[in-house]
Amino acid sequence: MGVNRELLKKLLRAQEDLYRQYREAMGAPVDDADDQKKFKEWCAAKEHVGGQGKRGGGNHRDGSAIDIEYTASPWVPIYGGNGSTGEIHNNRNVEWSRVDVWEPCLEVYQRATLFCFGHSIQPRKSSDASRSYDTFKKVHDGLVGYLAYRYPSGAQGDLTEASLSEFVNRVKTEKDTTLSGCKISLRDGSGKLAERSPYDEQGGLDERLLGEAYAQIEADRKVMRYGMVKNALKINADRIDESATNFREPCRGFLMLKKEVVLALIKVGLRWGGQDFGDMMHFDMGFEVLNEFYDIAVAHKASQSLNMLGTKDDVGLQKLRDAAAAVKSAAETAGPAASQASLAGNTAKEDACRAAVRSADAALSKVVAAGDAVKRAASSEKTPEDKRQKALDAADAALAAAKQAEAEAQQAAAM
Repeated sequence: MGVNRELLKKLLRAQEDLYRQYREAMGAPVDDADDQKKFKEWCAAKEHVGGQGKRGGGNHRDGSAIDIEYTASPWVPIYGGNGSTGEIHNNRNVEWSRVDVWEPCLEVYQRATLFCFGHSIQPRKSSDASRSYDTFKKVHDGLVGYLAYRYPSGAQGDLTEASLSEFVNRVKTEKDTTLSGCKISLRDGSGKLAERSPYDEQGGLDERLLGEAYAQIEADRKVMRYGMVKNALKINADRIDESATNFREPCRGFLMLKKEVVLALIKVGLRWGGQDFGDMMHFDMGFEVLNEFYDIAVAHKASQSLNMLGTKDDVGLQKLRDAAAAVKSAAETAGPAASQASLAGNTAKEDACRAAVRSADAALSKVVAAGDAVKRAASSEKTPEDKRQKALDAADAALAAAKQAEAEAQQAAAM
């Protein structure tokens, strides 16, 4: 398990910011022997952080992602830009995941927040991290509160159930306080969701409706387990294996991270999976190209350019092919040398090699920019001479830049 150096730098900056907030909030003395322990408690940190490892995919593979509070923080369904989204199960079957997991969970969020708050709240993808967190927290609180009406100590791991009469009495007791706006959302005979109040106009209780709501809470807890699973659901013939033991407990909710921690990590440039696709534990560097892998990306792009330039016998195209080959050579020379220099602690050599890779990338941009004009000139004898010459000049400039980058790479690698 681990993270790459660039992510580590971001994490250390976030930690410094959080420590500053902690000292301001707590007024902690500098010489407090329990300072580290208290800082950890203030951050509400209970587990180690997971980074690169066998379990991880995506950005975890190169150490540019971390999972915080993995055991307790699930990847849950949310509303994305075009409907429901979440973790994909059943051999990457998006439609099955949507119908059997995501949308049923979104219905539970709706039912839970209507019951507790009197209005529906849904966790939605948003560009505003602070607003996203606040919305998620409200839904989390609604879910925990809703399930607690049947499982009063469920958040503590005790699934002892309240009886139906205890449930009814609590709803009656909280009529004018906690549940003053309570609405019960159930599907009617036609399968449509219908919202109804458990209280009549005289303040009495609709005990039949409450009996249905009591049963629904049990069903909703079961559904939410599917959306809060560790790793992946176990599926047999499109049916979820109920005997599996990798379900998280919905009574605990899904948002375990403190808001200050989430915002501090976003502030240093990390992407929060919760905000983007419902993965509450996940933070990564998004689509940022890491220095450690920049050379690989440049070499790959150079290979693609070589393929696109084809094999046609033309002076301009040959110059661009030579340029792309020089870029590829520069990246493949300087990149590994930079990594070796980094391991050896030779900062000057590493910086020079990284700079050579950037020069190679800039030269490749010139190759790409000149490509269309050169290919048009090569494909038609009717191309005006001035345009043909302009294309050749662009090819010459690209080749010169690529050769310069290749020379820089060789020089830096030899340091």
